[in-house]
Amino acid sequence: MGGQGQAAQGAYSNLLQPYSEDMFQQSVVGPAMQTYEQQLLPALQQRFVDANANSSSALNQALAQSAGDMSKLLAGQRLDLQQNVAGRQSNALQGLSGLLGAKSFDPIIQGPQGGLLKDLLQAASSLGGAYLFR
Repeated sequence: MGGQGQAAQGAYSNLLQPYSEDMFQQSVVGPAMQTYEQQLLPALQQRFVDANANSSSALNQALAQSAGDMSKLLAGQRLDLQQNVAGRQSNALQGLSGLLGAKSFDPIIQGPQGGLLKDLLQAASSLGGAYLFR
């Protein structure tokens, strides 16, 4: 496969890989929640047990705050992933249009263009003007 064929295949595969919530859940949310539940929560609770305040409202507030922080972190990562996918798809479309020789962002409608009729009308008007001014 030639260089253009490989470039087209790469661009086309990027175009066909949309954002997947399932992929995000499995590759980002799942591992993050596992770390949160197995490491962060026990460490946070232990800190309050060590301070002999494991049943206080401060512990509940700290747990709620950590859950909110985790939620914000995951929402930011989701947005980053969505923007990354959209950027890849945009680049893929531009790459494919470039490989096809298409011009991006050229207007579809063009103004009047020259041709035989335009040339004949210009010649006739100059001849008519020359005839009038003799």
